[in-house]
Amino acid sequence: MLGRAETVLPRMKATRSFANSSALLYRKAGSRFIAFETIADSVMRLCDAWSVAVYPFDGELVHITATRGGLPDSGSYLEGQYPMRPTPDAPSITVRAILERTVVHVPDSELDDRPDFRETARARGFRAAVGVPMLRGGEPIGAIGVSRAEPGPVSPA
Repeated sequence: MLGRAETVLPRMKATRSFANSSALLYRKAGSRFIAFETIADSVMRLCDAWSVAVYPFDGELVHITATRGGLPDSGSYLEGQYPMRPTPDAPSITVRAILERTVVHVPDSELDDRPDFRETARARGFRAAVGVPMLRGGEPIGAIGVSRAEPGPVSPA
């Protein structure tokens, strides 16, 4: 995503499609965590990301199943914040992506108006982030969060 901003959203759309089919697969095969770990690894590689996290949504709570990258031990910090109820004031862009059923983009976390989000960004070591919902039949089943260390917008191309 993040080294080649002009191709981020098409890559994320392809990853979301892969994630949606993987989520269906894990339900059938019982390999939930393996599928989400694979998604996280693929997003890190395809998007050249600073950090990635995968968040399944069970209809009531948002969970976290896979984290990659970020500052040392920041995955544990992030995991300590979940499960989380999806509310409009949640400190997570992925929760917002789930609620709004659309991509949520924060070009500079230091300029975001939510102190809890700024704290998470500092703990993980990122400045720009994108939350992409995973949808099945228009209903959210989770989200993928991708970040980069430098601030700046991501091109929609």
